[in-house]
Amino acid sequence: MRGPRTRLPPCLEAPAATVELEQVLSKRPDGRAKWLAKALVQASDGRMDSQSLYSVVAHNRFIEDLTEKSGKKMYRALHANLHVFSSRQRKFLEKA
Repeated sequence: MRGPRTRLPPCLEAPAATVELEQVLSKRPDGRAKWLAKALVQASDGRMDSQSLYSVVAHNRFIEDLTEKSGKKMYRALHANLHVFSSRQRKFLEKA
């Protein structure tokens, strides 16, 4: 059983995930899945703007060339963290 999660000092935290669209889209499908998991954690912690994250995730090319494994991983991560998005954004993401 784990105790309460303590926040690391800023110098030891993982660097923020980029929300630069072209950088994210240039990643391989498994790299985008890892990026999404990291970005969702940072959005939950308030270290990333959820609007910027949504802009990347909602882009048509974000799901290009996904393998079934990567797609399922991304789907589960996204739907487990819908709380970081606005209600309008959640509605769009739930339909996708």
